[in-house]
Amino acid sequence: MGLLISAIACRDSDQKKGSLNTTQTGELSKWLTKHKPEDSLYQEKLLKSWEQSAVNDSTTLRLIEKYGNSLLIKNKVDSIFFGKLIKNLPSITHNKFHHSLLNIAGGYLNIVGKADSAIHFFEQAIKIYEKSGSDSLMESSYLNQGRSLYKKTLYKDALLAYKKALNYSVKLPQNGNRWTIEASIGNVYLDLNEDEKAAEQYRIAAEAFTKEKHYERALVNYSSLTNAYSKLKDSVRGIKASNRALFLLDSLKPDDYSAFTVYYSRANLLKKIGKLDESLEMLEKSIEAQRRLKNIFLANRLQLYKVEVYAALKQWDKAREILVQLLSFAKNYKEDPSYLMDVYGQLARVENASQNYKDALTNFSNYYRIKDSIDVRKQATDIIKLEKEFQTKEKDLQLKLQAQKLQSIEKEKNMWTAITILAILTAGIGIYYIYARRKQQMQIREAELKQKYHQDLVIATENEQARIAMDLHDGVASELLVLKSSLVTNPLQHTKKQIDEIIQDIRMLTRKLYPVQLKKVGLCTATIDLINQLDKEHDVFFSTEIDESLNNILSAEKQLYVFRIIQEGLTNILKHANAQAAFIEISANYEGNFEYVNLTIKDNGKGFRWPFPEGIHTETLGLASIQHRAGVIGASLIIDSIVGQGTTIYLKIPVL
Repeated sequence: MGLLISAIACRDSDQKKGSLNTTQTGELSKWLTKHKPEDSLYQEKLLKSWEQSAVNDSTTLRLIEKYGNSLLIKNKVDSIFFGKLIKNLPSITHNKFHHSLLNIAGGYLNIVGKADSAIHFFEQAIKIYEKSGSDSLMESSYLNQGRSLYKKTLYKDALLAYKKALNYSVKLPQNGNRWTIEASIGNVYLDLNEDEKAAEQYRIAAEAFTKEKHYERALVNYSSLTNAYSKLKDSVRGIKASNRALFLLDSLKPDDYSAFTVYYSRANLLKKIGKLDESLEMLEKSIEAQRRLKNIFLANRLQLYKVEVYAALKQWDKAREILVQLLSFAKNYKEDPSYLMDVYGQLARVENASQNYKDALTNFSNYYRIKDSIDVRKQATDIIKLEKEFQTKEKDLQLKLQAQKLQSIEKEKNMWTAITILAILTAGIGIYYIYARRKQQMQIREAELKQKYHQDLVIATENEQARIAMDLHDGVASELLVLKSSLVTNPLQHTKKQIDEIIQDIRMLTRKLYPVQLKKVGLCTATIDLINQLDKEHDVFFSTEIDESLNNILSAEKQLYVFRIIQEGLTNILKHANAQAAFIEISANYEGNFEYVNLTIKDNGKGFRWPFPEGIHTETLGLASIQHRAGVIGASLIIDSIVGQGTTIYLKIPVL
């Protein structure tokens, strides 16, 4: 084995620099696969092979990726390895590992607290691979970006990144990351004080992890769910979630950190519902867990929460005893002066309640002395930050002015070049250019007028239909209602039935001519109402995936055009498709900085040849109407139909 290691570590003297032979790479791969990253030789061998290999050698990059991921999973920092990776990333391009390595570099920067730099790497990965990257890598980029933004307390930006990660995650079958993302969204909602939404996210994640038998992750999410219900002051659901967490804790015997989360969340809940003795018991268990984790600061910080419980029980002597023990530790703990401030504040409260007013005054003085010092330090930090921002903005402004000056010089140079060229051109060429330019402008103007004419025509048609609908509703329908009322004492039941049918027909006609519901409840709800009505009247089975939160995302004019397209598409299905089932979906998606609404209308009918063969015009009227309306609102339209396999109409409508 020693000879094998030596052979792998050393370079063949006859081998050219820049490549490894197949035997060496194979043996190295086997060795690295069998040994853990903690092995003292692991990093050394990987770095040596990296030096010998070409920058974009796939075998070496695969090993680098594997090693980097193993470090991130354990939150381990290998500064030499990551430093070399970040340095070489600009050279590792056009390679299938590039995206993954960008994510690994960003993950390392997240661990060492350089969130801004981490965000840069994730944004770079997203920008480069937004269209060509795999769903799993894009999910990872957005998830890690969300974590970086969350660390910077940019909660709304983090929420957006997590939701984009979730959009990719749902496309991946059996993907465990999905529930991690759901839980991360819950964390953001909790910090945004949207506690009900946070609770729902934690519930989804906890139940999903339980179903998939990832019990340790389920345990953590039940603890988070307990915290959310505690903030909502919902003791019933809170105790239920906490009981599930305790059950899993007793069954699994997991690590001390998981135990801490269960005990601490339960302690908070019990304190809020007044079960103070039980809360003290849970706090003591959470403190013991932190001591086993050798996190002395957090263990002592939790002692302050015990003081609060003793204060609520008015057991001032026990509270004072804990605070006196904490005072010496707090005085020596320089990393966080606010801890000493809190100890003095609690002592002042306890002494005041015990009527030891002199000691209370002394402790209050110490509390405010430290508080003032922290405030002054914070103000100084804020001033330095503002000065740096000002210097950065001033530098950016100077660079911008220099760039504008260079652009101005370049424009002037180009202008004189153009003047020289124009002076050389013959008069005939000049006249021809002017004529061609004018002709082009006239064609553009003609196209604009034609577009406006079609738009005005459709608007006029809609207005006329609305007027007719209102006339029918307020005139004929009202008169028939009066006639019906006059027949109350008339035994002509058959006549009354006919009048009811006429009224119903007129109401259906008015709904078709002008969708009143569209203005009242928006596109999505109006579409659902239309489908429900058709479902009652026809044998076709309709299924939908319509997000009603998108009701008013489009302008009123676009909603009307899209609704007419939906009407026309459903009419075609009922009249021509001979379908047994139809599916309608309305959803939203983002592409860069642009937002779109997607519409899909799909059936399992007989289908047809598209485009229609020449000479067939009668059956294209409905589809021509759909094409025309899509063009008016600037939407892209795809019609996909195969004879015997049904038809799909896909519409992508820009929101702006």
